[in-house]
Amino acid sequence: MTKSIKAPHNPIKGIFFLIGFTILIPLVDAGAKILILDGYGPLFVTWGRFAFSAGLILPFLITRRKSAPLIFQDKWGHIVRSGLIVMATFLFFSALETTPLADAIGILFTYPLIVTLLAPVCLGEQAGKRRWLAVLAGFLGAMLIIRPTGLHIQTGYLYALGTSLCFAFFSITTRKLAQKFEPTIILGFQVCIGTIIMTAFLPFSWQTPSNFAIGIFFLIGLISLLAHIMLILAYRFTPAPVLAPYGYFEIVMASILGFLFFSEVPTSFTWAGIIIVVASGIYTSFREKWTKQSMN
Repeated sequence: MTKSIKAPHNPIKGIFFLIGFTILIPLVDAGAKILILDGYGPLFVTWGRFAFSAGLILPFLITRRKSAPLIFQDKWGHIVRSGLIVMATFLFFSALETTPLADAIGILFTYPLIVTLLAPVCLGEQAGKRRWLAVLAGFLGAMLIIRPTGLHIQTGYLYALGTSLCFAFFSITTRKLAQKFEPTIILGFQVCIGTIIMTAFLPFSWQTPSNFAIGIFFLIGLISLLAHIMLILAYRFTPAPVLAPYGYFEIVMASILGFLFFSEVPTSFTWAGIIIVVASGIYTSFREKWTKQSMN
């Protein structure tokens, strides 16, 4: 039987991979929002996102077919993880129908608090008082960006909250599987299962895509693959509580894209929130480096 890998502990490397993920994944969300504003439904856009990713990664997986039996050492873990990201993607794309990109991602980013809360129980990884403070500071920055006192209870925001819950459990499951499996194997299973699940809904959601839409689907499929490989590598090298504050960098990128593509102009509150988000990440980065040096 093929043995699973054992990942090294390298927090700094994991942090850089997560920051790469937070830079790339909002491009996927922006592409999905463009498609949805162009008239394509969330179910169809979710299918396209997984189907194009699967088409791009399958040739590589065929060359690595000797590693395929490894999946069955924890097949239910892969299935559950894939189901969580499918649900998270659909809920988030549904939120984008009525919610600004930065707001939707801001609400989504309640998930680091959930991860930090669940990590001791699910992963045996304690966050510690200072990491909790960094996560809470980042959350405060997120709240300044979306200013929840001005929000009304509507379906889009509920979808975003549902996304947060799904993504928190997805992140925890990723941390577990990333310790044992190669990133391409995990990702290949994710996109193939996602495509199978969403294909079941295709008869009810099919819309003939234009050449422009096909181009967008190709881009979000490719970028999504790159982003999720970085995410898996991040959780492979670094405990979930350490990574939690850095997830907030995605809000910074979302704010930039919201301005560039959808004319969503950041306010002074948004800039204040971005500063707090960045500061919380920088603080944790230096603290992690100091901690590592003191152990050497």
